[in-house]
Amino acid sequence: MIKFASLGSGSAGNVAVIQFGKHYFLLDIGLSFQKISEGLKSLNLSLEQIEGIFITHEHRDHTKGLELLTRFYKIPLYANFSTSRVIEENSQHTLNWSIFQNECQFSISDIEVCTFPVSHDAVDPVGFIFTYDSFKMAIVSDTGKVTGKMRQYLKDADFLFLESNYDENLLLNSDRPWWLKQRIDSDHGHLSNSQALDLVHFLGRRLSCVVFGHLSKDCNTFKNVLQELRNLYGDSLPFQVMFASPNEVTGWISLKSS
Repeated sequence: MIKFASLGSGSAGNVAVIQFGKHYFLLDIGLSFQKISEGLKSLNLSLEQIEGIFITHEHRDHTKGLELLTRFYKIPLYANFSTSRVIEENSQHTLNWSIFQNECQFSISDIEVCTFPVSHDAVDPVGFIFTYDSFKMAIVSDTGKVTGKMRQYLKDADFLFLESNYDENLLLNSDRPWWLKQRIDSDHGHLSNSQALDLVHFLGRRLSCVVFGHLSKDCNTFKNVLQELRNLYGDSLPFQVMFASPNEVTGWISLKSS
């Protein structure tokens, strides 16, 4: 059984849960300890069942809950050295790191994990590829562009979690300061809807499910993303489409049954 659920995704915080058979992991830990606990409870899970936390980068909206949670639970934290070093410098206690090398494959039980570099204004941000029972799950959050290397890592993905942060017109006409607009729209900021859908289209019809996340509350809407999808594919989408809300748990999304 392979499942995915988002506990919340947006500029205020990001946490997702993945299930591979009997194994459960968190992707990032950017919500409060209380929200994470409540979100897991709504999925009939508890923190005692989480075997590891994969961290994409050190920004607060991806690590907010780490300090308190790790005081009570010694869950392994999977991160590269640079990310772990920055987080450790701001921690009040010793953390249980499992350090990986970028672009190197490693295994946890019968789950294969691979990381790849993304383009974001963090010290060493990554995306993740998880392969289990021949099913390939890809995670891309917080990147300002899609590189050729990223495309190579993501090809043949069956499932994709992808940020689709902003609508270009809404961002341009927003009340945000110009420097912030430039940062978001830069190669080290976030993906626009059109950039995200270019990647989805490139990956093709092998995709069975795409979950769009990290949508800006001011500069994007679910309807905007859906409209661009329909402009690309018509009314009959070739894969399941879901959206990760900033404040709501998606519930389990079943991806493959054994």
